[in-house]
Amino acid sequence: MRKRQVSPQPIESSIDWSRLKPLSSTLEVANFTGIKEKRLREWRSQKSHLSPPFIRIGRSVLYERDALRRWYENTVLEQLRRQGVVA
Repeated sequence: MRKRQVSPQPIESSIDWSRLKPLSSTLEVANFTGIKEKRLREWRSQKSHLSPPFIRIGRSVLYERDALRRWYENTVLEQLRRQGVVA
């Protein structure tokens, strides 16, 4: 049975990344960032430049917290700043 997605974090630049496990699943990353799980899978399968860095261990896809934080700050927040959503 699949877990339900919970409400995402508010969009801000001061996210407490220590709350995310060092290696997290797609669902955990989706819940933490507010980016839909489906979108993360699409980016991965399309080898999109938008996709956060991930690693595969067998059939599992995991995201490293530090790499995810850097990706989020360099990609997501920069895009939101350009749109004037965050300062």
